[in-house]
Amino acid sequence: MRVVLRTAYVVYLATLLWLVWEPDASTPGGVVAAVADALAGLGVPDAVRVVEVGLNVLLFVPLSLLGAFVLDRWRVVGWLLAGLALSLVVEGVQAAFLTGRSATLSDLVANTAGAVLGIIAALAVRRLLAGVPRRSPAERMSP
Repeated sequence: MRVVLRTAYVVYLATLLWLVWEPDASTPGGVVAAVADALAGLGVPDAVRVVEVGLNVLLFVPLSLLGAFVLDRWRVVGWLLAGLALSLVVEGVQAAFLTGRSATLSDLVANTAGAVLGIIAALAVRRLLAGVPRRSPAERMSP
């Protein structure tokens, strides 16, 4: 199980890097536009921005959710600081190197909030798993 979690974490971090270095996010693409259109149809003001903020939150949830199981010695404050630091790096890279991208305070807050939600989810999963009795290898083999 640990190998699966580590692999998922590496895939997540690679995806995050790719998304950070994506040169132009000035126009919302397929799914973002479709969700924003649906929200706008429901009367949500500035639907594109709502979707963008929501995606920034979701983007950072796996940082601490998966990370809490891969790097299990870290505490809640450590994950909060990791989310903030990584978000600062992401926004700094966008401001310094990517002309089609912009660094915003709302992105920094949304990313950090995502990391906080991830650690809350990890704590909930740990609590649930603590209540599940562990089966021995012999028990797992029997039907």
